[in-house]
Amino acid sequence: MRLKKLLPVAVGGGLGGPILIFVLIMVFYPNLLLSGIIKKKLETEFGGKVEAEKVFFGWKNGIEISNLFIKDEKHDKPILKVDSVYLKFAVIPFLKDKLIIQRLVVNRPEMVIYRGEPDGQKGPSLDGAPELEHTRKRGSAGFSRGKHTFPEIIEAVINNGTFIFTDLSSGESTKLENFNVTLTGLRPGGTVQINGECDIIGGGGQDHAVISGDASGFDSAGFTALAGKLVFKSGFVDAQAAVDMSGLTNPGTRILDVSLYGDIQKTANRLKAVLLLPKDSETRGIIDSKASAVSQSDGSMVLEGKTSASDLYLKLPFYLVEPVSLSRSTLSYQVDISPMEMNADIKKFVLNADDTNLDLSGIVYSDGTVNAEVHLSALLEEVMVKLACFCKPSDKVNLAGYLTSDMNVSGILGKTVTLKGASRIKDLGLEFKSHRYTDPEVKIYHDLDYDQENAAIGIKKMESTLGLLALNLTQGLVKLGENGHYQGKLNLISDMEEVNKFLDLPKTISLKKTGTVNLDFKGYITHPFYNNLTARGTIGVDEVIYENYAVTDIKVKNLTLENNRLNTSLDMLVNGVPANAVFNANLADGPHIEAELHAANVPVTQVLERGTISGLVTLNINKAQGKGIDWDKRLKKTLTATGDIKLENGSLSSSKLVVSLLKHFGQQGNAYNIESLTTDFDVHDQTLYTPKSQKFMVVGAPFDMELSGSMGFNGQLDYLATVFIPKENVGKDLQAIFGAMQNDPKITLKITGNLSEPKVGIAGDAMLENLLDVKQTFKDVESIFKDIFK
Repeated sequence: MRLKKLLPVAVGGGLGGPILIFVLIMVFYPNLLLSGIIKKKLETEFGGKVEAEKVFFGWKNGIEISNLFIKDEKHDKPILKVDSVYLKFAVIPFLKDKLIIQRLVVNRPEMVIYRGEPDGQKGPSLDGAPELEHTRKRGSAGFSRGKHTFPEIIEAVINNGTFIFTDLSSGESTKLENFNVTLTGLRPGGTVQINGECDIIGGGGQDHAVISGDASGFDSAGFTALAGKLVFKSGFVDAQAAVDMSGLTNPGTRILDVSLYGDIQKTANRLKAVLLLPKDSETRGIIDSKASAVSQSDGSMVLEGKTSASDLYLKLPFYLVEPVSLSRSTLSYQVDISPMEMNADIKKFVLNADDTNLDLSGIVYSDGTVNAEVHLSALLEEVMVKLACFCKPSDKVNLAGYLTSDMNVSGILGKTVTLKGASRIKDLGLEFKSHRYTDPEVKIYHDLDYDQENAAIGIKKMESTLGLLALNLTQGLVKLGENGHYQGKLNLISDMEEVNKFLDLPKTISLKKTGTVNLDFKGYITHPFYNNLTARGTIGVDEVIYENYAVTDIKVKNLTLENNRLNTSLDMLVNGVPANAVFNANLADGPHIEAELHAANVPVTQVLERGTISGLVTLNINKAQGKGIDWDKRLKKTLTATGDIKLENGSLSSSKLVVSLLKHFGQQGNAYNIESLTTDFDVHDQTLYTPKSQKFMVVGAPFDMELSGSMGFNGQLDYLATVFIPKENVGKDLQAIFGAMQNDPKITLKITGNLSEPKVGIAGDAMLENLLDVKQTFKDVESIFKDIFK
């Protein structure tokens, strides 16, 4: 019985003893247990290993830490160094999960913060300060496990701090030295005050900066009656802000007043590493901005202001292709904000940037619904200069004129917005190389949907009217972002005689009448744009004139462009006879071009100064290829081709040469009939060759002829022509020479010189040349060459 009475006492004593000891330790020696917890908390917050010479916690004196080092776990390098930290907080609220900092003092903190991606090898730390190699993402520093609340701070002080920001990509650094700041009164019902100063060193210069401010109206629910001001002054920026939210119930009160004046060049130089500006960036200019909000009797407020920039210059590689340069720009705005109606009525939003003017007005509701009108006016030359900041234009194209644009913006911000309107260009001037086109007015209409949720632009309609061409783009879609793609349907009609002026075609080629393009296309957003582009449809040109060839009804039956390769086939009429061609190009290789052309029995008549040549021509270019599209620079140097040509039912007539030759061959008349002319040809090394194995053969009365040799692209001639004369066709003046020959006589001619000055002579037979009066005959032959190839 007695044992049963003693058992609870024994058990209670056994359990209560350790609990009592734990309580005594926590009350009188809390540091034994909590110093380790403090270290773990710091390691969690900073993502590193904590070392300290001393960590002390006492219920009365708070937390004291001396010679604190926080090192990176992986590289064992300090990311933060502090001489001493003192933190005193209210114990009872803390046990109730509420942090009230009564006093916080941090002495001589030193930190180097590396930002950006390293460009090559990481640079050394500055002035021997410790390094912060990365910033870890971590949870809230608050102690609450439920709804987060800001800690109350009665006093917090940082003494003699040093913070260095280093941009790994550019190598620039910004140093905040002699950093001192004091914050007091951050608690409900209190007045917050902040005062601080530091030296900002960067870009080869140094400026002293001072910050001061105060605010009141805090409570546990938020900032319902917030009022205060904040001032920042330095050698590069002066900024002030004042707020008085109590003015919402007092019409005519300035709720917000903000002003900023800054030197952009100095700001960029001092804070380049903080702002992560690209390497080799350059900025300058002065910015001056003022804004205010005034309460109204209906509970709304009017926000208005003006920002101006003078001598602005921004050179930002990676962000801008070309620098932005503006001598003077201003932005003025006035917005009526109605909390009751839950909307913002934009009365005025006017941007003037040199000769470019943008005017916007409209209304935006709290749910994102927007309906606004936008008007743009600008000199087209200025627009092209400004667009050059984002995409480099061709230096061969110059545009002039005056652009005006009116557009309606409607929809829901953050979801889908419709952009519908028209643009006009007055007195358009287009210069391309040495060519110029003018048009009194050009109109462009567009109807677009911008789906912001899916980052997609739907093109319902985009069309333009221009004397040079008319364009219609429908069923378009542009998907932005990663794996961005596009698609659409393009219809284009152009005046080919106007287009012809801008093309560097040989003088013997001209485009006539109308050109048409009808394509369905799709592809991925890449550089160049045509990579992975697929296009199918037709392209047509009414007429192409090449000397005595009229190429009409040109139609591209099928066009595809995939993986940088263009493939297309064409049908056409050449002098009224059907012909076809195949054209392929590897656009990623210069481009590398391949082509075929096949035309049969094309009637050709060429009028010469000393006669006329005519017949039916069959031409097969079986394989032509080369690199580039500029004839003089690349194409003619790389062009190779093989093929064959045939002339049938031909004649050379009304020529003194023909009459003279027929007389020698005992014939009368003024026409030389060509039964057939056939040859194969090769093109390479900038020369057209007639191979010896496949000779140029002319068959017809009164003689046949073989020709072999070459003609260079520079006009140089090197041919041997052998004329075979049937005995029965030898005239009386030649019978004395050829009469004794058993076989049919022949004459070998040497054709040299160039197309502008051809030379013709008898090869290897001086006696024959002396016997024949051939000088005038050769002159006639030379003249025919000039006529054919002029």
